[in-house]
This record gives sequence, structure tokens and C-alpha cells, in this order.
Amino acid sequence: MSASNDGLTLYGKLYSDTIVLRALVSAIPSIGPMTDMAISKIIEKINEKRKREFFEELKNGKIELTKEIIENEDFLHCFFITYNAAIRTRTNEKIRYFGKLLCGALESSTFHDINDYEEILGIVSDLSEREMKILIILDDIETKYPKTEKESELAHADRCWKEFADAVSPDLCDKSELEALMVRLTRSGCYLQIVGSYLGYSGNRGKITPLFRRIRKIAKLEYERNSETGIGSNTETVE
Repeated sequence: MSASNDGLTLYGKLYSDTIVLRALVSAIPSIGPMTDMAISKIIEKINEKRKREFFEELKNGKIELTKEIIENEDFLHCFFITYNAAIRTRTNEKIRYFGKLLCGALESSTFHDINDYEEILGIVSDLSEREMKILIILDDIETKYPKTEKESELAHADRCWKEFADAVSPDLCDKSELEALMVRLTRSGCYLQIVGSYLGYSGNRGKITPLFRRIRKIAKLEYERNSETGIGSNTETVE
């Protein structure tokens, strides 16, 4: 029996109670012939683990994949581009992010707007797992300390900054590099630098955008930090 058939047998057993999910698994093409069989086996093993992680998240999402949905061209397009993004991802947790995004899009019917879903998927793909966690932490802190009516955006950002910097350092980012990392995150549209004529302000503060909050809501993204250190557990890699 070929390795690809072994993989389908494995998923068939895992999802024997979910006929439609098995149909999705069967639709994925296997890895083509490669000259170096040793490398081929290693790659196949890695991909099998990544597939397992992705489909486990779909299963955990408890989405109802009806025959109507599985035959919907828009959903199938979203499924395959999300699956491909997950297979190219190294870490366990980010693979699960992709699974959560697809489940959330199905629940909210986001996949009916293909352009919107592709853009959201592109943002999630572009963000590293570390960047995603940092954005989630800042969003949590901004929510914990909401901006008051009399408070400027800069004053609010300053009020949140110390706790934010303490929460991400040193496990996710050294404090000396945090401002530069946040500037880089503006590329995603998930973080916006605060601009304005503030006395002594050098442009090194920002805020979470409504776009990130929408992505987070769709995918139900959370980052559970250690209760003592405030930092999450170590990231697992799928290799």
C-alpha cells in the first residue's frame, strides 16, 4: 500500500464518524514522485503530521459540513487555500490558527465573500506565530484598560505600554526590540501607529485595529499565558 493510501486510511479511521470531512481528506492530492526517496519520506512524514493537526482542529471546531456546503464552490476554494497555507506552516499552534479561521469563516459565512476571505487568510499567513501572540496580548490589554473619553489615543497607548512590554518580554520579544517589531506589524493592517503633534512624541506608539479584532473574532484566537509569568507555554513544532 502506498504512503498516500496509508495517509487516507489513517484519516478515514480518525474521521469515520464524519463522512463529509473524510471526503475533504480524500480530495487532497498526494505528494508526487521525487528523485530522492529518503527526502520524500521525510517530507511525507512532516506533511502527514501537519495534516493531522489541521484536521483535528476542524474536528474540534464542531462545524457542520453538510452535503450542500461540501459541494459549494466558494467553500471548497476557501478550504483548499487554507489547507495549503497550513501545510506550509511549521508550528503546531499556527496550523491550528488556520483550522480555527476556516471553522470561524464557515460559522459566519465569511467564505461567501471570497476576496475578503483571501485577504484575511493572507494576513494570517503573513504574520508569524510570535507576531500573532503579541497582537493578541496587546488587544487583551487594550480591552482590559479601555480608552476614556478625555484620554488621547497616545495617552491610552502609554497607559497600556508598560504592562504590554512586561507581558511579551523576554519570552516573545526583548523590550529593546519591541518598538521596532510593532512598527513592522503595521504592514499587516492589524496595528496602527499613532500620528499627531504631541510634545516630545517620536511616533513609537500604536494601537490594535478593528481589522485584527474582526480576524480574531472570526477565528476565535486566544493566547493563554502562564498565570505566574504572564507568558504562554513553549511553542510545539510539527516535524
